[in-house]
Amino acid sequence: MRSLALCTALLAAACSAPPAPGLSAEAVRREVEERRSELEGCVEESTELELRLRIAPSGEVEDARARGAAALGPCIERVAGAWRFPEAEGATVAEVPLVFEVAPAAPEGERAGEEGEATIEENAEDEDAAGAEGEAPESAP
Repeated sequence: MRSLALCTALLAAACSAPPAPGLSAEAVRREVEERRSELEGCVEESTELELRLRIAPSGEVEDARARGAAALGPCIERVAGAWRFPEAEGATVAEVPLVFEVAPAAPEGERAGEEGEATIEENAEDEDAAGAEGEAPESAP
């Protein structure tokens, strides 16, 4: 009877012990921000999603789930699942909100660096150089 009481007491102590600490929310957020550009290849339009990560004490991502953008989920999960975080004493479960803003494409003919735009700038520079060489500017009729 006495050994049963001792086993029950030990079991209760083991069950009530807090789990080993994992990574802080700030550490996870910082690591995700550093790798955010890796996720941008998955995103084609502005979207908001939540990335849920389960990270082993070794830093290996055991599970990655994207919520809120079903079409992006597999790509986001594959990329985030390959990440490696710093080691911790215990496992970490974190939910990180992510917002991706994708600028709309500029209409055709308005993109910077197109030939027409460069030509206008080059012509203006040529006129300035001609005026600087002492040539009189042409007068309008």
